[in-house]
Amino acid sequence: MEKLFCLTLLVCLVAPFYGAPTTEETVTGNVEEHIVNGIDAKYCEFPHVVFLRIAAKPNDYFCGATLISDKYLLTAAHCLERQISSIEAHFGSTNKMNATVIVGVKSWLIHPQYTKSPGLRNDIAIMTLEKPVPKGKCVQPIEIAKKDDQFFSRCIAVGWGKTGENGHYPTQLQKASMYRMVHGQCKKFSRALPDMHLCMGDLQPHGENICNVSTYFFLLLTSNNFAVKSSCRV
Repeated sequence: MEKLFCLTLLVCLVAPFYGAPTTEETVTGNVEEHIVNGIDAKYCEFPHVVFLRIAAKPNDYFCGATLISDKYLLTAAHCLERQISSIEAHFGSTNKMNATVIVGVKSWLIHPQYTKSPGLRNDIAIMTLEKPVPKGKCVQPIEIAKKDDQFFSRCIAVGWGKTGENGHYPTQLQKASMYRMVHGQCKKFSRALPDMHLCMGDLQPHGENICNVSTYFFLLLTSNNFAVKSSCRV
């Protein structure tokens, strides 16, 4: 079975690690992400990662987000397209069932130029919490990248995404290491790839990737860190 490729949009955030993903043609329709062949994250290893429980019609669902300050979260715009009645942000645990702090989301703002096609552009949104979240060892904002920061090719994808095409949604936060691809190489797989996107993957069947289908994961770059989200299409 051929490996899927994921489209990711880099969002200029940082914190001490690395990350980035890959694609296949135009991304349209349902957006799904995965953490395939990953391993369990360690206790407090990613204190900026947030689990979102979203009450909506016709069904409730979950997404992920990144804590960027004590009151604001970064997430994917495609997570906020349904008829949402409420959102809870869960902090402080790699186990999505054992949050140490839960804070409601008051409002959110989707990028005004967000589009699903072509190429899932500007797929980002900012959320405002109902109150500041208390910081601690397991709850810390991600470091914001500076304009001239340099990053290497090794990345870490983090999330609660599906573990494979026929896999399950894990309770424990998953992480997977991968490498950034040269943009020109990625263009061979997706003519619709915008210049603002990054591609990640090893092009190896059954390797670590984010496309065998989460609804938000994080890419962390090894010099500083990155929050990124990705979308996949079969």
